[in-house]
Amino acid sequence: MLVKGLLEPKLSLHIAYALAGVSLVLALLMPTLSARILCLLAIFFSWEYSAPPLRLEALGLGEFTVTLVLNTLVPLLGYCLQSGGLQPHPLLLVLIPLGIIEYIRMMVMNMADWESDATTWKKTLVVRIGIENAVKVHGVGMVLAYLSLIPLSLWGVPLLVILALASTAYMGLRYAYRLQQGAWRQKGTMWRIPYVASTHNGLGGSAALIGMILLKPGFSPAALEFFPLYLYLGGFLLLKLMARLKQPPPAVAA
Repeated sequence: MLVKGLLEPKLSLHIAYALAGVSLVLALLMPTLSARILCLLAIFFSWEYSAPPLRLEALGLGEFTVTLVLNTLVPLLGYCLQSGGLQPHPLLLVLIPLGIIEYIRMMVMNMADWESDATTWKKTLVVRIGIENAVKVHGVGMVLAYLSLIPLSLWGVPLLVILALASTAYMGLRYAYRLQQGAWRQKGTMWRIPYVASTHNGLGGSAALIGMILLKPGFSPAALEFFPLYLYLGGFLLLKLMARLKQPPPAVAA
């Protein structure tokens, strides 16, 4: 909206301050001390991702910050609110592979803009270590994320949840392999990779959630818990169909 001029920068900043104030009030209204702390930490790191004085993304800590907020603090907050506290539970170990996937997903997001970022103050992790090293780290991270499912199964994570997460491996390993083969050099198609990475990231979390829901006694496919998952998967299939329709037809030899 800012780029298109639909919103004035000053107005955008005022809205951000107002929403931050609302978030702080809601955080302080959380029912337990642990929930309040988790909320305040999530707000702090979310704000400092790109805002001064820290600007964590520009310090090469953007991937860490996003993973900390979206794949650690927010799930822990949900668990805390539903269980009444932060008691240890084997299912929390699922955050390990999901956190790795989120981390390397954010690396992909920064790969798309690494050249322009390198000419500004925005020294992301990809800029700092170099695009080729970033691609290697991404590949190792993807393999590590799915290999971590093996010890998780030994540490008490239910097999159904492990299998649900493992079902997303093909999609993740496939696009990681494409990056290793030099897809990041192809400017005409590189823009697709961040969309695939984000979709894979969301599907991983959805798969784990589906596995957890299936463990509930007396579950039904019509259960309310499945509704947002149906919306997400429906949107994924729709976007995939639209991407195929946009592809140019193959050239016909004369």
